Amino acid sequence: MKREELLKSREYWITHIQLGLFELIENYRLKNGLNKAELARELGVSKSYITQVLNGDFDHKLSKLVDMALAFGKVPVIRYEDIEQHIEEDKLGITVVRMNPATNAELKSEEIIPKAKQRRSGLRKKD
Repeated sequence: MKREELLKSREYWITHIQLGLFELIENYRLKNGLNKAELARELGVSKSYITQVLNGDFDHKLSKLVDMALAFGKVPVIRYEDIEQHIEEDKLGITVVRMNPATNAELKSEEIIPKAKQRRSGLRKKD
């Protein structure tokens, strides 16, 4: 599968959201020194549910996603971006630094502009 096809796939974006939720839960759990059972009690869910979430074996309702984010003192922020622009930026190696709403940390911070400038100016280093 080509990367462009991947970026247009439902599965890619579901996995992307699941990974953000995983980071949110795992960071909260570790920061507060909780095991899965303690975290489950705190959230009012079963330990098996927490295990499913951490294993990526779930497909949440939006209401559950909001509940979990709020339980961790976070708000879910979902942005919609133009897919063609996203694909072009990806091809050029441009990574717009975006914040992961789950952790308030930068997502994949590759060099933002240099690769694109090198390609445009013809100064790209030979591999």
